[in-house]
Amino acid sequence: MADPRRSFVEVEYHGQDITEAVTETVISLQYVDKASNESDELNIDVHDRDGNWHNDWYPKAHVSEESSPAGYDYTEMAEALQRGTSAANLQRMIEESDLTPEQGRTLHTVTASAGWMEYARANPQYRGVEGKLKLIYDIKGETPPGEPAVNNAVSGTILRVKIHTENWDNEGGSGTLDCGAFEIDTVDFTGPPDKVAIKALSVPISTGTSREKKTRAWEDTTLQRIAQDIANNARLELIYEVESSIQLDRVEQSKQTDMSFLMDLCVRYGVSLKATDGKIVLFEESVYEAKPPVDTFDKSEVGNRIIDYSFTQNTSETVSKVELYYKDPKSGMVAKGEFAPPNPPETGQKLMLNERPGDMRGDNFRNGIDNGSGSSGGTFDTGMHPFNDITADFTRPRSDVTDNSNRICKARCRERNKKEWTCTLTMIGNIKMVGGVTIDLTNWGKYSGKYMVDISTHKTPGYETIVNAHKVLGY
Repeated sequence: MADPRRSFVEVEYHGQDITEAVTETVISLQYVDKASNESDELNIDVHDRDGNWHNDWYPKAHVSEESSPAGYDYTEMAEALQRGTSAANLQRMIEESDLTPEQGRTLHTVTASAGWMEYARANPQYRGVEGKLKLIYDIKGETPPGEPAVNNAVSGTILRVKIHTENWDNEGGSGTLDCGAFEIDTVDFTGPPDKVAIKALSVPISTGTSREKKTRAWEDTTLQRIAQDIANNARLELIYEVESSIQLDRVEQSKQTDMSFLMDLCVRYGVSLKATDGKIVLFEESVYEAKPPVDTFDKSEVGNRIIDYSFTQNTSETVSKVELYYKDPKSGMVAKGEFAPPNPPETGQKLMLNERPGDMRGDNFRNGIDNGSGSSGGTFDTGMHPFNDITADFTRPRSDVTDNSNRICKARCRERNKKEWTCTLTMIGNIKMVGGVTIDLTNWGKYSGKYMVDISTHKTPGYETIVNAHKVLGY
């Protein structure tokens, strides 16, 4: 007689295996794995008859024992900024400090007298000497010495969960879905009888990436460099799987958390972001769509592996072409881009964009080469003279301007068109179903084809998986 099919959950809490203790108390567990641009979620509802969760097991307040290292003392710089100082004197202090040239330029820009009053009104936390110190550390992306890195009543308590299956498929095989590490976000206690509902997120809350709002800027940079700065500040590993470096002349983060800022930037250039298990992963969804399917689901399996299903075709927002036209008001440079997908939707709609492509400098301006002769009549900062052949410099399409423009067009096209063919499948628990994998659907008529999993929800007990997916686009 064959062994019965079974699934069970392994739970590690604060580094301790509490599987045995919680097995009899779990009411439900739901793991939501999202392919990109949103946090994975873990929701656990438990009975708390023994009082563990609202007593000894209650998530500890997370206050990092590490403050920013003493490092360089910025007090003199902060005092000079408070009383007013020349750009030359500020630059001298910057060069003597450990600020990078990029951070120094940002400090110059933010504290320039022409715009400081308005900036200070919008950011009162930067007033006074202490405020100037905070501004400098915010630009560095660090916490001032003596302040805890994070002080949140719940954040920082780590849950690790694995879903195990035994004798699960026709071959009697076993497997494990490692859901990864999560930081507890909220804990709700209700009764009677006593119950605890725990919500945890894959984004590392205790690093401040998803809660602390910052204002800073990058110049002459790339998307990868910005992502690396944010990952380093959060003590996370960056995995960059994007073919292009995506050159950017200036990017400003204004009153945004690191994670929301980086997500917005990635979406703009058609890059997907996944934050999970101590890593930030940047990748191109189209590359993942091209990977071989991990499983095939035939309509004949309804009532067996497939519990229920729904399919939708929605052509209301699909586009057959996207064009971008942008004239930079500062330099007069014109950026153009376009993207037309293969096998475009039959609606024939065209989307017109007027968006700055992210790098609007001419070749000479970008490289800082002064080939001019005679009186300049302008400044290096404006990109106007002293460069010679100024007209050709700004009208000649630069490769990275064109690349960025085309990339934006493709990103908007994918964003619209991947919503055309979608499906939801409810199935017997399947540990292979995670965000970003592809599956084949056969004998579903017009809905047949290759799909990419956008969201995969795993529920226990009575292990069940719900998959939300879109038909791959092929570009």
